[in-house]
Amino acid sequence: MKNVPKKTQNEIIRCQADYADAWSAVNDEHERVKEGIAKLVDSLDEKIGKLNVVIGTLNELRQEVVDSIQEFIDDKSGNWRDGDRGTAYGEWQEQWGNEIEEVSEIGEVDIDLPEMAEEPLNDSDYPNEPAV
Repeated sequence: MKNVPKKTQNEIIRCQADYADAWSAVNDEHERVKEGIAKLVDSLDEKIGKLNVVIGTLNELRQEVVDSIQEFIDDKSGNWRDGDRGTAYGEWQEQWGNEIEEVSEIGEVDIDLPEMAEEPLNDSDYPNEPAV
């Protein structure tokens, strides 16, 4: 073969254009997906924020119960505290002492695409005819 046929050269050019178009479509869809995910994550983080407010309120109420139990225990004698009832109240207070942990927000989610391959069959890499 003396050189790459013109028909093949034209097919290569068409394929390069198709490749560029397809890669552009992938990038456009990637951006659309990232924007959609960002909106979903923002919505989820907003709901997590509201959940954490409720958790904070529950923890305040829990602490009020713990403090009330402590006041009750403090009014009792040392013998009472060391007895069965005092021990039971101490255990009960301990159970109320477990704080509910807040939920972490999701924050930013990053979805990466693989890097674009080099232009296939670049004219400078693939000459049309042999160097003589």
